[in-house]
Formats: sequence, structure tokens, C-alpha cells
Amino acid sequence: MPKEARWRERESLAVGRRHHATVVLEAGSQTLLGVFGGFNKGCSLSCELYDVSHDR
Repeated sequence: MPKEARWRERESLAVGRRHHATVVLEAGSQTLLGVFGGFNKGCSLSCELYDVSHDR
């Protein structure tokens, strides 16, 4: 997890969404964010993984 307690602008997700769910996944030394569902011109059924350390 980030050591800083402040907001920073990061790379955008592939699909813009609102009212989604996010979960923190730790795999060894790697921290990922799983982003699921939400809305973008209708209900989104997609999900994405965001790699925190590589900002992608």
C-alpha cells in the first residue's frame, strides 16, 4: 500500500465508471486494485486490475 496519506493523479482506467466497487489485492510484494462494475452510459459488466507500483 502507498506510504503517503494524500491523493495523487494516476493513470486513467480503460473504462470510465462511477458507483463501482474496488478491492485491494496483495500478491507477494505487488499491490493491485480490482475495479468492478459501476455505470457508464448504462450498467458496466467489466472489471479491471490496476497495478499500483507501475501506475497501469
